[in-house]
Amino acid sequence: MTRPSRVGLSDPGRQLLMLGDQVGEAVERVLGSGVFLAGSESAALEGEFAAWLGRDAGLCVSSGSSALESMLYALGVGSGDAVAVTSNLDISAVAPIVRLGAEPAWVDVVPGTTGMSVDDLDARWDGRIRAILLVHTHGYPAAAQAAARLGREKGVPLIEDITHAPGAWLGGERVGTFGRAAIMSCAPTKPLAAVGSLGLIAADDTRLIRRAREYASYGFELAALEALHRGQAGPHFDYVTAGINGLPDELSAAIVRAKLPLMDGWADRRRAKATLYDDIFARVGRVRAVPVGCPSKSGSAPRSYVILAEDRDGLAKALEARNIGVSYNYVPSLHRQRIFAADDPVALPATDRLDDTILGLPNAPENRDDETEYVLEVLECLLTQPGGG
Repeated sequence: MTRPSRVGLSDPGRQLLMLGDQVGEAVERVLGSGVFLAGSESAALEGEFAAWLGRDAGLCVSSGSSALESMLYALGVGSGDAVAVTSNLDISAVAPIVRLGAEPAWVDVVPGTTGMSVDDLDARWDGRIRAILLVHTHGYPAAAQAAARLGREKGVPLIEDITHAPGAWLGGERVGTFGRAAIMSCAPTKPLAAVGSLGLIAADDTRLIRRAREYASYGFELAALEALHRGQAGPHFDYVTAGINGLPDELSAAIVRAKLPLMDGWADRRRAKATLYDDIFARVGRVRAVPVGCPSKSGSAPRSYVILAEDRDGLAKALEARNIGVSYNYVPSLHRQRIFAADDPVALPATDRLDDTILGLPNAPENRDDETEYVLEVLECLLTQPGGG
């Protein structure tokens, strides 16, 4: 087999080339407008993203963390509260909770998956919990219906983080439509990638969106902020809270606008590639590694194809030696990190198992078919030969 120079987990530059002339057109529009933050591109993206998800309103901010922090603020989460969340995540999904004075209430995953166990959440329920943050990690849908149902029973809102899962489905509905709000990071290596940093929110409650917008706009009262943007003279520095600088970058918004209509097709391509991986495990069995599970494999849109491997480190080393990128996302899990573990140690056995076995394999839509074939051939060889490496 021909060895490519490198098969990565994502290739932001190649993905931009797939847009053709739209990149240059986006740059010309933004530079020609003279508005580089929170302008017409961001405003248009808000409506387009909400419509794509089937929600009533959208908000464009500076990052995924800003999106989460702004929505938690809008929902009233603050000092002394807790937010239910899994631990095998990047800290950007939890730091906004801490910045608001709240704490993560750790929940285990369903064994063999990366998705929250709603049964475990119910068993651990704490009266301080003011929101449930359900992350569709790696593009595999988590149990959103069950989480939303438990949230309704407890009177607590569900937020879905769909960063890894644009174009994924669960029970015939898009992920991002089950909770009070959906949030997304559009960082350069994410499935819906900007050229810088960008975040998105969608919800049906326009009042929530308004509160989130105020918080992400330094805390400005919105009428005052609009007057400033119009250049209207007057005492317009009127604040409703001490918010954050969450204003979105216009060029990133323009690029994401160009990519958004492609998301469903790219998700289909991810699913098709994942099926090829599935076929390998159907042939070689599941002795050394197993594909991660989720409530609806058919509706997943894997950002990377995630497996649980007994000799994870050996397999990863062998793949890297053959120019195939892999990921250990996200090891060690947050509940084991020094910044959290010392405060309140918690037992999450299924999550600990992920730490020991999880491995992500390339599944990007921009990877060429011959690159995917190379990865599949190498993987099958490694899984079947003695020693696995």
